[in-house]
Amino acid sequence: MKLKNYLNKKGSIIDVAFLLVAVLGLAIFILIVGYVFPQITSQIGASDVGNNTASMTALNSSDNVTARFDGIFLIIFIGLAISVLITSFFIESSPILIPIYVIALGLLIIFAVVVENIYESFANANTFIVIAESHPITQYIMSHLVMIAIGVGVLSMILIFAKPRGNQPF
Repeated sequence: MKLKNYLNKKGSIIDVAFLLVAVLGLAIFILIVGYVFPQITSQIGASDVGNNTASMTALNSSDNVTARFDGIFLIIFIGLAISVLITSFFIESSPILIPIYVIALGLLIIFAVVVENIYESFANANTFIVIAESHPITQYIMSHLVMIAIGVGVLSMILIFAKPRGNQPF
């Protein structure tokens, strides 16, 4: 009965997979918005709206938003990684499940390689290469995603399985 309760608990390794998917989605979103947004604002500026100085000021300030995406990406990434570690701390698990966790972490590393390659193919496309180079933090995190997944996965495993038995956290 106890093993069934442990298997029904979700968390940690699934959270690391969610981290990878969320980071990939956000990174691709940054590439697309960084490419499309300046084109839209330049077309609006070329229309009759561009004759108004207040409108041009608003368009120029909205173009500056895409430059902040790199910092926003970093903050969201750090927040997601910390949330994975916090949820890992609160998961009660048995040491007998360590081999299952290690196998799942291995599969997750393979998934991280796929995610990294998907981003690289987007970032190296002629359309997005300039945008990708203008976001160095995003580029660095996405090109080192396998090592990050290993680090977060191992820390998560330590937090899950290294707690003293019988003590409930908080």
